[in-house]
Amino acid sequence: MAEMTDLHSEVRQRAYRLPVPSGPVVYFIGTPTGRHIKIGFTKDIRGRLAGLQTGNPSPLDLWAYECAGLDREKELHHRFRRSRGNGEWFLIKTPILRHIEGLQLAIAEAHGIDPTVEDWPDDCI
Repeated sequence: MAEMTDLHSEVRQRAYRLPVPSGPVVYFIGTPTGRHIKIGFTKDIRGRLAGLQTGNPSPLDLWAYECAGLDREKELHHRFRRSRGNGEWFLIKTPILRHIEGLQLAIAEAHGIDPTVEDWPDDCI
C-alpha cells in the first residue's frame, strides 16, 4: 500500500506541470486528492477540462495524455475495466497509476524536460 501511496503522490505532483497538448488526445483527468480518474477523448483539452470543471466541485487537473483517438480510448477503457466506476471514471489503482507515470515520463522526454525537477515549462495547464 505504501508503494501505491508514493506512486500516487509522484504522479499527482508531476501532473501539475504537463505541457499543453494540441489536437486530438486521450486524456487522464483527476482531482489532486481524489480517488478517481477520467479517461476520455477530446480534440480540445483546454475546453474539455473547463467543461468538466464546471460540473465538478473539486479542482480538476490533467494528469497525462496520449496523442490518440477514440479507438485508443476504448482500448484503455477495456484494459482498466476492473477499476471502472461510473461512465468514464475509474478508481485509481496501481495499474492505472503506472500507465499514467509512463505517459508522463514519455511526455517529459519528448519535450526535453527532466521529470525529477519542479521547474517545468510555462506553457502548461
